[in-house]
Amino acid sequence: MIALRDVSIDFVSASFTAIMGPSGSGKTTMLQCAAGPAQPTSGSVSIADTGITGMGELCRALITRLDVIFADEPTGALDSSTGQEILSLLRASVDELGQTVIMVTHEPTAAAHADRVLFLRDGVVVSTLCHPTVATITDYLAR
Repeated sequence: MIALRDVSIDFVSASFTAIMGPSGSGKTTMLQCAAGPAQPTSGSVSIADTGITGMGELCRALITRLDVIFADEPTGALDSSTGQEILSLLRASVDELGQTVIMVTHEPTAAAHADRVLFLRDGVVVSTLCHPTVATITDYLAR
């Protein structure tokens, strides 16, 4: 089974990207490939110009600690107040610390904190929305 198909994405340094799509679309697989736990069947993954494909877990942890925050449904099981605090911290890590955030979410309110939203379907990036709002994300999802 192929979870992602011909995906090539650049995550800009000091930016916040949300990844959305229906269950089974490849969101978590994309996040795991970008973070390193999952290896792509072809191609490579680099963080800050350093190839991480095939690296051991300790090496990946040392490389990504300061540059990239990977978040898989960080607000999924939280009340709305705590979820908002987490999203504010993620946003501040980009704006104040220059870190890069890559977050998987099903929630338009969470994705609206990002600089852009990638929409996946069947392992393919089908659309990108820059400067998202809850309204523009909801409108896209309603199509």
